[in-house]
Amino acid sequence: YGNEWCLSPEQSLLIHAGNWTVPPQLLIRSTKANNNITNLLHNTSIFDHKSRLPDENEVIDKNGLRILSLTASLIKCPESIFRSHPIDVRTTLLSVKDSSDVLKPLLDGNHTVIAGRLAGAFRNIGNHRIADDILKTMETAGHKIREYDPFDSKLTQDISIREKSPYIQRIHLMWYQMRKTILEHFPPAPGISKDKVSYMKQLEDIYTADAYHSLSIEGYQVSPELINHVRSGDWNPENNPDDKELRNAMAARGYWQAFQVVKQSIEKVLDNQNSGNIVDQDHSTWYRELFGPSV
Repeated sequence: YGNEWCLSPEQSLLIHAGNWTVPPQLLIRSTKANNNITNLLHNTSIFDHKSRLPDENEVIDKNGLRILSLTASLIKCPESIFRSHPIDVRTTLLSVKDSSDVLKPLLDGNHTVIAGRLAGAFRNIGNHRIADDILKTMETAGHKIREYDPFDSKLTQDISIREKSPYIQRIHLMWYQMRKTILEHFPPAPGISKDKVSYMKQLEDIYTADAYHSLSIEGYQVSPELINHVRSGDWNPENNPDDKELRNAMAARGYWQAFQVVKQSIEKVLDNQNSGNIVDQDHSTWYRELFGPSV
């Protein structure tokens, strides 16, 4: 079709929201289309729909895809998408930073019903400024507007309207949606141990296994015997050329030294000192001890 095609408003909106999930059926609009379905792998298909194209200034190129602009997508999408894809629609609404982005096409097309829907949608995400601007400007132009909320639910958390990345906005919105369900499946928080002596003994008991797994994940070749050897008091690379030449031994010794200072930090937390402050203050010490032997 050359450049005489574009994706549907719904698919364009999802892409603006950073949702690149492959749809079961991708709708292509073109004046040259024949209303045919092309079946693809994994129960997907492309449907080329013979349709008049939007104005060229409403179409943009996104990674080789001709999609509707953000504003055009919001205006031309059906109301049902606000209920079927609330996270994606809210993500795109949060990407609109100024009411002028949507006001010109709303006024040019006399879109009074859509204006009322978008005003309600912006108010749903907490952007009252754009919602009020849409209502006041349309009314000043002589249109009667009825604002209504097209979403099925209200946001229970405040969302920053300053964040620019749609991916970050989607993560925030997905978290707000899923958080309640996740909390229902989480056990109660255990809280801080009341028995400090027993807790610290548990840490000591699992040290060898902990060091083995942690160092192995980082690519070091260690064994329980090496880990226990370097933690012993008689380990001295100055007098033992074999150990001095072993990069793995240096890493294991650093892990042991870091473990000692981390334990000191944990004891402070168990004494009810602020854990955030402890980590902030002690982190550089952990780091120095971890890499000290290798340095």
